[in-house]
Amino acid sequence: PSKRKEFLDTEWLREWMCNNYYKLSLQNIVRINRYLVQIRSFDKAYLEVFVEFFCANMEQLTKSDVQDLTHTYNHARIGEEAIGRHFFWA
Repeated sequence: PSKRKEFLDTEWLREWMCNNYYKLSLQNIVRINRYLVQIRSFDKAYLEVFVEFFCANMEQLTKSDVQDLTHTYNHARIGEEAIGRHFFWA
């Protein structure tokens, strides 16, 4: 999609994710964030919150998870200058 879906209000989901991420599997968090970026219903601050969490759990990520993270952050135009090389060189 080339246009943000204004009719989709996902703020409640992003808030819930920040407060309840520990209830979900790491893979589900990766996928949910990827889907939010794909439908252009995200903000950069929200995605940046998860960088440290993903880095702390890097050994639990599969190759597919790392690839999804890379695509998520690239598509959101959050590059290594903003978050470091964590996902780009894992």
